[in-house]
Amino acid sequence: GASSNVLTPTAVPAVTGFPNTNVYTIAAGGQTVCASQTLAGAEKLWCWGANDAGQVGDGTTTDRNVPTLVANNAAASFSNGSLGDSLMGNASSGKTIGRSVTNGFACVTYWCWGKNSDGQLAQNDTTDLLLPTKIKVGAITADPLTGATVTAVLTSAGVKVTFTGIPASTISTASVTVTPTSYDLLNPPNAMVPGTTTYAEKFYQGSSAPTVSNGGFTLTVASMTKQTTRVGGPPTLVSEAFTSSGTYHLTYRIQGGTATGYADGRLLQTGSGNGGVLAVTAGSSEESTTSAPATTAAPATTAAPATTAAPATTTTTVANVFAAAKPGITVTDSKVYTAPPVEVAASSAINVLTPAQAKVMDIETKTPAICLPNDDELVFIDEGKCIAEVVNAKTRAVLRVLKTTVVSDDISEVKVGNAIVTLAPIYFDAMSSTLDAKATGRLRSLKARISAAGSVLLIGHSGTLNGNSPANVAISKARAESTLAALKSIGAKGPFAVSGVGALDPASTGKTEAAQAKNRRVVIALIP
Repeated sequence: GASSNVLTPTAVPAVTGFPNTNVYTIAAGGQTVCASQTLAGAEKLWCWGANDAGQVGDGTTTDRNVPTLVANNAAASFSNGSLGDSLMGNASSGKTIGRSVTNGFACVTYWCWGKNSDGQLAQNDTTDLLLPTKIKVGAITADPLTGATVTAVLTSAGVKVTFTGIPASTISTASVTVTPTSYDLLNPPNAMVPGTTTYAEKFYQGSSAPTVSNGGFTLTVASMTKQTTRVGGPPTLVSEAFTSSGTYHLTYRIQGGTATGYADGRLLQTGSGNGGVLAVTAGSSEESTTSAPATTAAPATTAAPATTAAPATTTTTVANVFAAAKPGITVTDSKVYTAPPVEVAASSAINVLTPAQAKVMDIETKTPAICLPNDDELVFIDEGKCIAEVVNAKTRAVLRVLKTTVVSDDISEVKVGNAIVTLAPIYFDAMSSTLDAKATGRLRSLKARISAAGSVLLIGHSGTLNGNSPANVAISKARAESTLAALKSIGAKGPFAVSGVGALDPASTGKTEAAQAKNRRVVIALIP
């Protein structure tokens, strides 16, 4: 009812139709809140707070300091009060609000309103909306790029892939996957099944993205990367060299954005965009090849037999991976687990990134005492609420938020975190990431135990006197990286992952030197 800060729980003002003694489901972002509740069989949606982009949804851009009923929009078939019917779906679990204040927007199931500067309202335009409007759906398509050619030749340096006829000054990303001809590139096996072998793509972005010169560029893939999925940790990666007598296939994809003249995002990919592979020509130099149209697929006779293709699947089975640490509920996997699940949905927060995403995105935990990222997975260390953000590795922009409530079970054998062993910390001096002789000696005594783990997570921490400042985050990660370097120098085997959590998970909140010394540490988590 006002704009002054309050430091204790305070009831939201009751307004007509909004009794503040009832139970509501809420969503909040930026400086806007929306809440819904079912009264007399009708689920109504109320919003309040910042409204400069129309995110309150009352048809105005005036800030509201009391719950305000989201306005009806007959033109978009939006009737506030019918949110729970078969047309709308369950609004209680379908609300979201943009994190930005000046670029704010809100959505409930498939209606959105507010700022639309980047097309976030899914209307196929960038026009702001002051009333709830149903999102548009459809496939993102692009016409084949005419005039472009792609050639591939095996040289002493590797497979050289040359792109010509590219009508853009720069590109955003490029990827190339090279495999033996015996591997079915069009129907690869399910990479999440333990023991499965696949080939990883070579991905180029940012500073590694190729420079377009005279309408073309060349990428050289020095070797193939064979990866084998295993239980208890990240895939095993093996570099496989090319042989002069070998034959190979490849797929490729290059992308640009609006800045490079392609509003639909796509520039060129293998074949016509619907599949196909390109044969690698044997030769000793780039001059030994002739250009081939980008839409030309490899001859059918050189493709792997169809019988070797993995069966189509719509779910991913992850058996016995961190099994005792999985109970919980996530925003994408709504089941509440009271025992370790046998199967987890592919979109679950358990596996938060695809291999391609993991190359350009990071996971940052906000609750390091509960869960931490280990490569492209979240590892649950104890029961409680896990909140993690997936961020762009270059811009640090938050792309999505993952929330998981991890629950304990009465049976101690399946208690969350039971299978993860946390060793006593390695301690450091103030503002130092250097291990002393005592710490190095302790690591030597732990070498065999660490090497026997499925994977090892090194969690760096800092003191708390300056809060979770950038400097504290940096020193915490430096401590984890220093510990990793020491472990490798004594021959300990991983795979290893490092995480710097700064001051977010202190061992002590005291302000004395003795208390802060307990915070300057690296915790070693052994994951089976």
